[in-house]
Amino acid sequence: MKPPGRHSPTAELRVVVPATENGRRLVGLLSRRDPTKLQILRYADIGQLGHWAASQPDAKATGGAGHTRGATVLMLDTDLATADQVAEDVRSLMASTDAPILTFSQHMSFRAALRAAAEGAQDHLVISSCSASDAERRMRLAWARSRRAVPVVSSAAALEQTSLSLLALGDVQWSWDLERNQLSVTSAWEQLIGGTVDRESLDVSQMVESGLERLPAAAWLERIHPDDRDSFRTEIRRHLRGRATQIDHAHRLRLDAGGFRWVRCRGRRLPTEGDDITLVGLLSDHTADRARHERLAAAAMHDPLTGLANRSVFLDRVGRCLARSSRRPAYRFAVLFLDIDRFKAVNDSLGHAFGDKLLRAVSDRLEGLMRPSDFIGRIGGDEFAIVVDEIGDIADATRVARRVLQSLAAAHEIDGKEVYSTVSIGVAVSSPSYEEPSELLRDADNAMYRAKTQGRARYQVYDPTMHEAALRQLALENDLQRALIQDEMSIEYQPIVELASGEIEGFEALLRWNHPERGLLGPDEFIGVAEETGAIHQIGHWVLDGACRQAADWQDRFPRRRPLTMSVNISGREFLQDDLVTRVCDTVKRRRVAPGTLRLELTETSLMEHPEVARERIEKLRQHSVGLHLDDFGTGYCSLSYLQKLPTDTLKIDRSFVGQIRERGLGGHILETIVSLAHRLGMSVSAEGLETEAQVTTLRNLACRTGQGFYFSEAVSPVQAEALLQQGCLRPAN
Repeated sequence: MKPPGRHSPTAELRVVVPATENGRRLVGLLSRRDPTKLQILRYADIGQLGHWAASQPDAKATGGAGHTRGATVLMLDTDLATADQVAEDVRSLMASTDAPILTFSQHMSFRAALRAAAEGAQDHLVISSCSASDAERRMRLAWARSRRAVPVVSSAAALEQTSLSLLALGDVQWSWDLERNQLSVTSAWEQLIGGTVDRESLDVSQMVESGLERLPAAAWLERIHPDDRDSFRTEIRRHLRGRATQIDHAHRLRLDAGGFRWVRCRGRRLPTEGDDITLVGLLSDHTADRARHERLAAAAMHDPLTGLANRSVFLDRVGRCLARSSRRPAYRFAVLFLDIDRFKAVNDSLGHAFGDKLLRAVSDRLEGLMRPSDFIGRIGGDEFAIVVDEIGDIADATRVARRVLQSLAAAHEIDGKEVYSTVSIGVAVSSPSYEEPSELLRDADNAMYRAKTQGRARYQVYDPTMHEAALRQLALENDLQRALIQDEMSIEYQPIVELASGEIEGFEALLRWNHPERGLLGPDEFIGVAEETGAIHQIGHWVLDGACRQAADWQDRFPRRRPLTMSVNISGREFLQDDLVTRVCDTVKRRRVAPGTLRLELTETSLMEHPEVARERIEKLRQHSVGLHLDDFGTGYCSLSYLQKLPTDTLKIDRSFVGQIRERGLGGHILETIVSLAHRLGMSVSAEGLETEAQVTTLRNLACRTGQGFYFSEAVSPVQAEALLQQGCLRPAN
């Protein structure tokens, strides 16, 4: 049809009446514009009710009863009108017809729609977001309501309904008549539950009474998950009794295809005249929000890397076990605290991404070992904990600990590589003395630390003395943080002597801590703590710099054919630092140390943790004329195959072997083997812990080139060391 010409606002009103269906006109449309809007509706198949017919009324007839008489539903376009114009048009139509009035617009026209609702319009359709089928249903529903002579709803109630309609935007709009126990819903109900209704078999009255729009309330309530029904009813009662301003409840709704979908129900009581109680509201798909909520809840309760319970959840489980033990004296359980040995070395050498994969591998293996009643959590970093439930005695807990040790000792395959890792385990068994879950975890942690100090890859059962030791350890950690700042650290120097001549070849720099309360402490008493806290890096930098400065000073003041050497101990963690080679070379250059006179001493255990990394570092250091000594040889687990691959300069025999040499040189068979092996590999040999003439003689006869120990001198201050240098030979050659 052709669009009408432009007229004054009143003349623009055009009555559009569809053809009759069963002798009755069903829908009348009023529009302020040309057929563009009507075509949108028409092409949306609203014309299934019949063929559209248009008339061009004159200005006087527009809006009159002659053009609205017999119409079932009147629809008023609000797009080209102000809110005041819409209100005036609705009032005019209300005076001339009994047909229900609906407003519509291409896009949201909130203010105009609310003014229309206040004047008596029943609904508002947003064409851009309203399907044709939904528009048809809402028109049918408006007509059906007018036939039932439902009590007049106040303008405030109409405003409430329209507000909900405008906010819906695809949500299910519902109205629940509590007196008749009937539920009205919009077409979005179909998408929500995944069902359909055969509308072709229903006429208007059937749809009102038993179809999709009008349902028994049980049709909704029976779909609600049994676990959610009581809380839903409670929410409604709270609102009706004035304890809540609105209904806001999330529950699961059964789908036609099976399963459940999370929905959120919001609504409130409609202010109606008389005793009728009607609730209106929105029902929206809450699945995505619920999934997001569950992800956040899971993140708050679980470790994101391994999926295990986090520390707070684990402690909650221990607390419930403690509560149970207080009710049942015979009930016992144990807490196992696990820490991966040398895990920091893995991160430092292979990277944190690789370390994360190792943590997941350990987690998976632990889960495979546990019974359904046991509970595992990741406490933090490389620490895990296990609740071993329902044990008879401590032997049950230690059996689990042994099983864990055995399982985790097997290789993990990560990124095509076989990786070996061990754990240290502390075991604490429940007893009436425990009141807080953190106490059990603390004691298991203390026992784990004792297992580490005893050699790692083992378990230790807690006893009360461990708590006292842990307190001392904590105090030592705090004191260590202060030691460097307050200049409590010092370096002493023990001479390294050429056994054949008695001449001082160099010195080993040995760290000392002048503790204000405990006196002079050797490195064995605090280096372990320094490694655990990370203070070892700062301490190591300080020792290397001080030793290089002292070496350069002595080389300058005590010139000789072969410059004095300086040996500095490097911990395993320091050795794995990426910047080690750069830092060492920079220090040597800055302090002007003679080339080839700095030696780094490393234990075989630290080298064997990551032999390939160690080999690379050693080769780079040797390229810069830095010597490498393998310290404490024979006390670790260095295999001969790796010993050949590690290009160290010197094997340093541990004092435990030297101490086996008795008077007259007996007991040197093992030493003879070590010295012979070193020579075959092209290495020099040095010994520590020399205390007797027999030891010196035996080692010299075995062609051990250098040695150190109390036989020559203990570690001394720089001033005392200078006196030894002035003295010359410490022991004359025999």
